Amino acid sequence: DILSNGFLTWDILLKALHFPNDKNDSPGFIALDIARKSNTVSQCLQASEDFLNLLAQDGIYLDDLKIESPPAQAWVNFVKNKKNQQKRRLRCVGIEKHIEKLKIRMRSDTIFRDTSLILLRRFDMLLQDHLGTAQDYQIFKIAETRSGKAFLIVGQISDIF
Repeated sequence: DILSNGFLTWDILLKALHFPNDKNDSPGFIALDIARKSNTVSQCLQASEDFLNLLAQDGIYLDDLKIESPPAQAWVNFVKNKKNQQKRRLRCVGIEKHIEKLKIRMRSDTIFRDTSLILLRRFDMLLQDHLGTAQDYQIFKIAETRSGKAFLIVGQISDIF
């Protein structure tokens, strides 16, 4: 069992970044406990949770959205500071109807803006710390996690990609 060794593997990290599905998701809670032992991951998870709670205030729930996963190479290039090259590819497809409303909130709500920027920084740090050990299929799955989707949304409304 991947959860029994207590080490932060990519599978555990992905499960933690997705957050538990419900109160009965024991593997999800175990993954969170393991992942939170890493300060970088713990800070990223907190920022993601805060942002997701702010989205929920607007009635936006990531489980209701179909967000297209960027290619693994786009994530790698993003981390390697080739952000301008990847602007077209590391994007959030599937949230278009909410983007303008969220951009307005980004400009008018300082808590929303600060939370968004913190998530960008913390997720970027997590990627820099952990992406080097990931295989392409694991990188691809980042966008399938709730935290990964939140990061893509923040990048989109911040005009980073």
